[in-house]
Amino acid sequence: MLATTRDGAVSLLTLRRPDRRNALNLELCRALDAAARAEVEAGARVLVLTGEGTSFCSGADLGGVYGAEFLDALYGMLHGLTRLPVPVVAAVNGPAIGAGTQLALASDLRVADATATFGVPTARNGMAVDAWTMRTLQTVAGGGMARRLMLAAETVDRDEALRCGLADRSGTLDDALAWAAEIATLAPLTLAHNKLVLNGGSDADVDRTFAACWASEDVREAAAARTEKRAPVFRGSEAPRPSFVAPRTESDDDRGRGGARPTLPVEPPRTPRALGQKWRPRHRHAAVLRGRNGRSLREMRRVPTEFLQPARRWRHFCTSPRRPARGRRSRSTAASPTSRPRRSPAQAPTPPAAAVRPGAGTA
Repeated sequence: MLATTRDGAVSLLTLRRPDRRNALNLELCRALDAAARAEVEAGARVLVLTGEGTSFCSGADLGGVYGAEFLDALYGMLHGLTRLPVPVVAAVNGPAIGAGTQLALASDLRVADATATFGVPTARNGMAVDAWTMRTLQTVAGGGMARRLMLAAETVDRDEALRCGLADRSGTLDDALAWAAEIATLAPLTLAHNKLVLNGGSDADVDRTFAACWASEDVREAAAARTEKRAPVFRGSEAPRPSFVAPRTESDDDRGRGGARPTLPVEPPRTPRALGQKWRPRHRHAAVLRGRNGRSLREMRRVPTEFLQPARRWRHFCTSPRRPARGRRSRSTAASPTSRPRRSPAQAPTPPAAAVRPGAGTA
């Protein structure tokens, strides 16, 4: 019913019901869910789903889809694939109809061969799919294609699926396995974080995976690989966290009380870098004004708006003399002893006597 094959960090899960064109029933849904979780726990970094024979998955087995138990198993398996911390690649080797299209949508990436087709003909048999299926189809393939599949019950081939994004690549099972092997060499914690964000994980889970990425050994391994000019080898392990324990000392007061005090943990420094935050200036010109011509961050709040656009005006503003603040008395404009008085046009200097030409006397 389900075959599992392991090749390094890639696990291949094959639906084996060729007589029913790999249709999903209660047992196959439960087996697929359990096998996927078991392979991830065993260390698989990428899962590949495919079908045996000439069909990927022809949908749900109509002999047992009318019970609530089957629906719980089906959607539990589909949603479980989206919650796995590893990428899932669907090698669509034939028709993916109904639940087969849902299985392809639950995968993160889809490789379709020349015989692949997609469709959700629930309107033809009076059934329905959940809201997650239609919203995911709209996100992946677009609103127009989602309406064609859900409202007109159309079936699209491989070329149309590639154009709309329902299929990511064209190729066979070997191409899907080769792509999965390339993905398996990437940083696993980063892939888990990216998948969680793309699938709409909660803010708490996103913050947790974000912090795990930056606290992992993979960051140091990537830096070392760049220095040594080699390919990084990611292991997906978190770095050991420092204990931040204060050194044990013994004072005179402790000796009088019969021994040293118990060691208390010291809180780590609550700096922006330690908290995983970035320092951000008050605006994009904070670094320009800091420490230039005596300007401070406090004076930036009184900058006129005409100086907020071009950078050259900032340089002119920093080198120009201070302007009096609005509402305050300006400085005295009395001339200093060393300043030169301004002359009016009536006080223009007369040329010296030696400069008068001979014979230019008065009449």
